[in-house]
Amino acid sequence: MKILFTISLLLALSSVACGAEVKLAWNASSTPGVRYRVYRSTKSGGPYRMIGSGISALTYTDSGVFDGKTYFYVVNCRELNDNQISKYSNQAKAVIP
Repeated sequence: MKILFTISLLLALSSVACGAEVKLAWNASSTPGVRYRVYRSTKSGGPYRMIGSGISALTYTDSGVFDGKTYFYVVNCRELNDNQISKYSNQAKAVIP
C-alpha cells in the first residue's frame, strides 16, 4: 500500500514558566492507520534527529528547546501494517527569543 501523505507543518511558539516550547500541528495523512514521527535539527535541511514517534495525534509539543536558538522541524508518518514510511513534510522554522 502506498502512503498518500501531503503534510503542511504549522508552527506556534509559546512561553512557559522556565523557558519556551514549540507547538507543532499538521494535517492528517489520507492513509488510515498511520503514526507520525517528529524530527528536529538546528540546521536548515537537516540532518534531523527524531524527537517523537508513534504519535497518533496531529500535534506535538517540543519542550526541549533553549532560548536564543533556532530549530527546524519536519514530520513523516509510518503505516502500521506494512511499515511504509512517507517522505518528510515541509520544514518549519522556530526561532526561540
